[in-house]
Amino acid sequence: MLNEIVTKRFLFDGSKVAALRDEVGNGPSLDRPTRFIAVSSLILAAMMTVTRENEADQQISVVTIPVNLRGRLKPPVPKQSIGNIYQAAIVNWLESESNVLNYNSLAGKLDESIRKMDDEYIRKFHAGGGYFELRQKIQGEG
Repeated sequence: MLNEIVTKRFLFDGSKVAALRDEVGNGPSLDRPTRFIAVSSLILAAMMTVTRENEADQQISVVTIPVNLRGRLKPPVPKQSIGNIYQAAIVNWLESESNVLNYNSLAGKLDESIRKMDDEYIRKFHAGGGYFELRQKIQGEG
């Protein structure tokens, strides 16, 4: 069976996003998150909940979010540069951590994964061949 690719566009009211930021930031994992982190946590939590319902034997959820590396490198890569310069931030959510997805915990893990991607991390990952090893692993499993 072929997987169907679906693209959706969501528009969020600014006041609703502000309220979501306050709700997501109301916990121990994270102060007030960015709009991106708050909305991403909401969408990812919904996707992970559906996945868990459909796949009862799944014990871990893995979420990847592309992170623009242009401003994270030193010196920063000019915005006019051609090509994509990104790295996937990966968040692992173990089933044993909680049966109920908590926006604040998910937002904290997502924020931590994105913040980890600084100049030093990016250079070590790419210079050590980590990127190519990851690509080979993904292609080998596909």
